Amino acid sequence: MNQSPESSLPPNRDQAQPTQPQPPDRIGREGNVEFERLNIDELENIPVVAQALDNQWLPRSLLEPAFQVGEMTSAHKRILRNHVRSEYIRFLIHSEQLILNRAYLYNSSAVTQDYVGRHNPTRLIFKDLLEKAVIVPFLLHERSPADPPQSLPAGQGEAFGVTAAFEQWREICQEVRPRCLRLSWDDQENARRARRLLVHPFASFAKSITQHDLDLWLQDLGLPESAREPFRQRLVEVERFCLDLTAAGKEVTRDALYKEFVVTGPNTAERRYDRRKPFAAELKQLFDLRYNANLPDALGSYLLTPADSLPRISLQELTAPQRLPSITGEEIVQHLKRLAFDLVQQGLNLPSLHLLSLQDVAEIRRMDEWQHYMQQLRTLLAQPQTFADGGAAHVYESYMRLTRKIVHLMQERRQHIRLRVWSPVVVIVFNIAGALLEVTLTNNGLLYSLIGQVAGTLVGETASVVGTLVIRDAAQRRTQQDLSMSIDFMRCRLRSAYQQWREIQRMVRSLPGFQESEASSARLDEADSNLSGSESDARPG
Repeated sequence: MNQSPESSLPPNRDQAQPTQPQPPDRIGREGNVEFERLNIDELENIPVVAQALDNQWLPRSLLEPAFQVGEMTSAHKRILRNHVRSEYIRFLIHSEQLILNRAYLYNSSAVTQDYVGRHNPTRLIFKDLLEKAVIVPFLLHERSPADPPQSLPAGQGEAFGVTAAFEQWREICQEVRPRCLRLSWDDQENARRARRLLVHPFASFAKSITQHDLDLWLQDLGLPESAREPFRQRLVEVERFCLDLTAAGKEVTRDALYKEFVVTGPNTAERRYDRRKPFAAELKQLFDLRYNANLPDALGSYLLTPADSLPRISLQELTAPQRLPSITGEEIVQHLKRLAFDLVQQGLNLPSLHLLSLQDVAEIRRMDEWQHYMQQLRTLLAQPQTFADGGAAHVYESYMRLTRKIVHLMQERRQHIRLRVWSPVVVIVFNIAGALLEVTLTNNGLLYSLIGQVAGTLVGETASVVGTLVIRDAAQRRTQQDLSMSIDFMRCRLRSAYQQWREIQRMVRSLPGFQESEASSARLDEADSNLSGSESDARPG
């Protein structure tokens, strides 16, 4: 969400609100199912869309094993389920509101395990989160949350679990009034927006995939220098395939690209990965990231990229909308020099997140510490320029208090739960047209590093600047599934980006605490489950 939140805080939907009469067209009905129609401008200040619930998502640690055997084995599926569940729980802790594609609510076991079965102990909690719009179903073309799933190619329904839980999802919709979201509740306008905001951005990305910075993608994807020319040629082939699709009057979709470059066979849901196709795993990551960025961009919300996954900055969204506020390189450096934190020195013992139940999540969201953490996040987003003067520090302090409370809760409830030491560190990252200025706060002061370069093609051009606050484990460069967090708190534009980056380099290299950094060291691996704002500066009405 790029749009600055209003300074006054909205009512918290986790607290009971008096029932207000709704206009007739506000309430939708389909048989004995009632639901409330939400508009995009009614979302909370920190609404998020989760990539990990995408049925095609794989963490990087599973990519090589899955491609090696050409499929998802039962062992792979068990590991993936724990990954997805951990991310789902993390997202419910780190956001006010989680927007889920309606299909994920009945075809992802990470979600359905909380309501399948009449005597499921967390069913009531799930219904409560749904009714209070903590979980918001997003309807693409459906008119109701209980509409039968659109017919899928043979086998896809079973592969994605559609047939198993849909009837129980329909029962949930009969027992509670969910608050649902569409791009527009007018069918014709909704179809136009879906094409403009969801279909076209993905197609444009694929059709111009060779225009991106190859050096940065080699770093992001962990490819050696020897792969440069073969990978570039493969990107050219992607563009040619997109042109062929367009010439034949066909849409450029992720499914079409998967069949050509990632999988074998006609059914992409089977996940029959073809390692004989050059750079199939790397292209899959890029296709998935762009595909999942479309909805949060359309809603003006945040994309939550999972731990152990390609971060959003890999999309290299270099251009900055003119409506964003401007900033100079000198102002960025001066802000960073004022940073001051009272860092927590001792490590904390944290549980693995997939072990937390929905009951735990509900209790966490009722804590005063969670309310305070959300308030500090809202304040930082509303006033990003204060990040160096207490704004980021207040987020950190409130989050550490919440983390201690979570640990205490888990130790009380599960004396034998598996814990691991988590020693938090704070990182501020400015992404300037793909180059990174990174500042790590330590008990001995600030450590500065510079990674990458601003492309020479941006001489005299205005580029995007994104400031990210990261709290992660000090021992991990690549995030594990702990309680690490990050959020894009600032979006600005930088005029004369190439020249300004050279000036930033000059100033930072003269600062105490500057360290030369290997170009491949981070690329924001620290920014784990990154709450990434869209480039869109306003929500469509």
